[in-house]
Amino acid sequence: MKLKLLAAASLVALSATAAQAVTLVDTFGGAHGSFEVAAEAGIAAPFFETYAFTLGSTSNVQLTFASINVLGAVGLYKADSTPVDSFAVGGTQFSGSDSWTLAAGSYFYGVSGTGTAVGSYTLTSTVAAVPEPETYALLAAGLGIVGFVASRRRRND
Repeated sequence: MKLKLLAAASLVALSATAAQAVTLVDTFGGAHGSFEVAAEAGIAAPFFETYAFTLGSTSNVQLTFASINVLGAVGLYKADSTPVDSFAVGGTQFSGSDSWTLAAGSYFYGVSGTGTAVGSYTLTSTVAAVPEPETYALLAAGLGIVGFVASRRRRND
């Protein structure tokens, strides 16, 4: 929690000088929960903010991004800064989303740009585990048993 307060104080101090770029490092608490939200308001100076997270297993990740008065880009990166995907944002109001299937590991979202007036954004990220092959095998076996029982009932009637 102290890290977030320190980061917020740094943002306020650095945003007072419009020529300086702001870099914020935030985490979603380490391991990505099923639903995470990040938001920033009062953006006027150039900025680059990162939101780091880890995935314990292969997961489906969906990102939704909405902004007001922000020109820039949103990207998904591996922990070593290798880009996975990115898209441009801009305009008076912007909304976009994307989704990926990611392997276990460390990643971060990078949000960069500048506020065209006093801008703000909200980044929402959701994670759902990808079912293991055994799950599909159990489903198929269960459906097979139900079909077998239904077939025997029809024959006996």
